[in-house]
Amino acid sequence: MDRRQGFTLIETLVAIAIIGVLAALTLMAVQAARESARRLQCSTNLRQIALAMNSYLDRDGTLPTAMMRIYGETRAYCESPFARVLPEIDQAIIYNAINFETHQPPHVIAAENNTAASLSIAIFLCPSDALSAAPGTGAMNYRVNMGSGYESFPYAMEPGQPGPFALAEWIRASDIRDGLSTTCLISERLRGDGSPLIWTRDRDPWFSGLGRLKPAPSTDAAVQLCTAVPEGVPPHYSFGGATWFLWSYDKTFYNHVTPPNASTPDCATTNEYYGSHGASDSGIYSARSHHGAGVNVATADGAVRWVKAGVATSVWRAFGTRAGGEVISTDAF
Repeated sequence: MDRRQGFTLIETLVAIAIIGVLAALTLMAVQAARESARRLQCSTNLRQIALAMNSYLDRDGTLPTAMMRIYGETRAYCESPFARVLPEIDQAIIYNAINFETHQPPHVIAAENNTAASLSIAIFLCPSDALSAAPGTGAMNYRVNMGSGYESFPYAMEPGQPGPFALAEWIRASDIRDGLSTTCLISERLRGDGSPLIWTRDRDPWFSGLGRLKPAPSTDAAVQLCTAVPEGVPPHYSFGGATWFLWSYDKTFYNHVTPPNASTPDCATTNEYYGSHGASDSGIYSARSHHGAGVNVATADGAVRWVKAGVATSVWRAFGTRAGGEVISTDAF
């Protein structure tokens, strides 16, 4: 008698389930490998930018200022530190196309610099930020560290809070008294979603208006006020990181007030009218990424390291100051 062997229905279903599990595991492994590659590319970008900052420091004796001001003149020179180091990252052609002598306000690019500023520069983009870069904006994923306070002028900060970059100040290596290897120079931040009608919590700072309070609140009080988000869609800025060319917290600054990828939302101290121009010079703007539980940072000596999102706030703030006098253990990260 001819008896043909075959699979039962149960055996077939079990085999399909096993194949499905294996496929899911394979997909997870592929996705993890891809993110690992993207994170490595982001780390490489940061290192190149940090080395460019160090080359500028070696040549000029200071880091590039976060906003140039010439006393006695009424003109502003609000190009970002990134614009100043373009030759050091093999972008001399773009650098030479910029007119650094023209009046450059903080919220709109001068007409003669529009073409150069709109160019996309690959080293300024982190591949883990899947948000599509708006065309003609020169989008930016990296930010310079302004310190552990929510202001950008050192005189307005609490003692020990200023970072390695400051408005209208040129910081020398000797000014970074906490040590080059334990002072954060640059980190990453997610770009805005580009939609004023949608508030994306980890991308869009909201306009808290806390800058109108007199006297100015302490850093910790500002964090509490920033956390008090109104119901619905709060007034917010949706175009963060839209250009590498200009200074401001909305474009190329961040600070160490709250830890990386903080659950506390970011906020500008300005109100909706002023903040909508994208020229906030104070606020709580955390380092943020989509790498997982942490961010890449570059220290003032040009090294790149990974900092976990769970790092203690006190350690993160100490890592953000240039002369706070704190002692940081590398085990804290």
